[in-house]
Amino acid sequence: MLGVRVVCCRVAGFERSRSLRARSWLDVGAEVRGPADARPGDVAVFSRGRLPQPGPEVRQAPGHVAFVAEAPRPGAKRIKVVGGNQSDRVSEARYSTGRVLGFRRLGPGRGRA
Repeated sequence: MLGVRVVCCRVAGFERSRSLRARSWLDVGAEVRGPADARPGDVAVFSRGRLPQPGPEVRQAPGHVAFVAEAPRPGAKRIKVVGGNQSDRVSEARYSTGRVLGFRRLGPGRGRA
């Protein structure tokens, strides 16, 4: 379902990752400092899995990508996002801010290729 984000970004004319790896989105757009600066529409990249995961510098590790649905309140422990492949469908979900590897703010894309 990673394609959901690619299609959304393509249709809207935003930058997008050209990789199927969730963590590749950490290289797209402008960095957002953290949950306190995240706003609806930003991309959130999360670690995935129950075992200890490497940090954001390891792009080949498992991850999950979603769009921020609500700006989190200061000190919030969870963040509301909209994404694909959440319970095998596009849906809203809340994820722990402790799993966030990074937030990205997308800008205009380089064409619709």
